[in-house]
Amino acid sequence: MFIVAAVIAAAFTVRAAEASPPVVTAASVPSDVVTASVWGPGAALIGPARVGVEVMLAAYRRPGSPHIEREPMTTEYFSSLDAEITFPADSETADAIRRIARHEVTAYYHYCARTMREALGWGLGDAHEWTALPDHGYTQRPAGSEAQPGDIVVWPFTYGRSNSQHIGIAVGTRHGTMLLSNLSGRICLSELKPGYRAYYR
Repeated sequence: MFIVAAVIAAAFTVRAAEASPPVVTAASVPSDVVTASVWGPGAALIGPARVGVEVMLAAYRRPGSPHIEREPMTTEYFSSLDAEITFPADSETADAIRRIARHEVTAYYHYCARTMREALGWGLGDAHEWTALPDHGYTQRPAGSEAQPGDIVVWPFTYGRSNSQHIGIAVGTRHGTMLLSNLSGRICLSELKPGYRAYYR
């Protein structure tokens, strides 16, 4: 009788474990695995929501969500955007992202490349000319690859219906990866429209 009860209890425990989602803490996530799924619906963080940086838990990664390859990541709130954005803390674009997000650069209409030049401290001319970034130590992501937070994103006459040129920096948000840029004379976050080239270093 005792043995039968023990077997039933063990079976119930196994079924309960199978039915429950895995309990994963920030400390248990490998340092080389970070995903953006926490920005989407159904995401969960067990334990502190932030341990130095916002931790994206691999256990809750949804199919099709972008994979963040570079780290450590930092998540910072910018009142000028009224948003938290995530980006590689040690990338060359980190300080540029902060300058743009704090509106510490000019944002004249049709001068998105000038905004980038002021943010980075150097530039390559009009937006379409930034496709020369590989000549300056940057690597272009393969065609069809999604931009990652921290990437410089360039549309060489492929932006929107008017096929204009545009440039900005990809950042992570609670709504997924978005573009931080001077769009039509306004510093803002916007969707990553098709037709871009993404560069990282």
